[in-house]
Amino acid sequence: MSDHAALSMELRVALQVAVRLTRSLKHEYLLLEHLLLALLADDEVRDLLGACEGDPDRLKADLEAYLKESVEATADLSEDRMPEQSSAFGRVFGRAAAHAVACGKNRIDCGDVVAQIFLEDKTFAQSALLAQGLNRTRFLEVLSHGSHAAGAAAEGAAGESAGEAAGAAADGEV
Repeated sequence: MSDHAALSMELRVALQVAVRLTRSLKHEYLLLEHLLLALLADDEVRDLLGACEGDPDRLKADLEAYLKESVEATADLSEDRMPEQSSAFGRVFGRAAAHAVACGKNRIDCGDVVAQIFLEDKTFAQSALLAQGLNRTRFLEVLSHGSHAAGAAAEGAAGESAGEAAGAAADGEV
């Protein structure tokens, strides 16, 4: 098993977009909110959020409003200066990498990063996700198994006893 995981091409693109956005808004720090907004350009992330009954367009609007209204612009920043990563930004990527390695994955995808944003208390990015009724458990189910499989598992477990559900899962029926 590898002891590191590479960033997917889609995640690299999202990072570039987030850095450009941070620079254009003249923000000193690269925040989770910049990153989540950039991740919303990825079709897979939009599909994952939609499968969890989230509204990617509303989330985008909420993040844009927050970044423009609540994060102070620094007038004296040069456009070629790289923004500093916030602590939360670093923690999210650290956890995403550790999780990918633990799962035997050789790359970190956009969905892996969104899943870790759910764990960042006291950030607007997490609050915006939760405000839509989204939760990390459901997001991880959809990320791991797809919306159909996660929905079928939830419906099956609701209609069966715990023992029947465990037996079905062991037989690979879920």
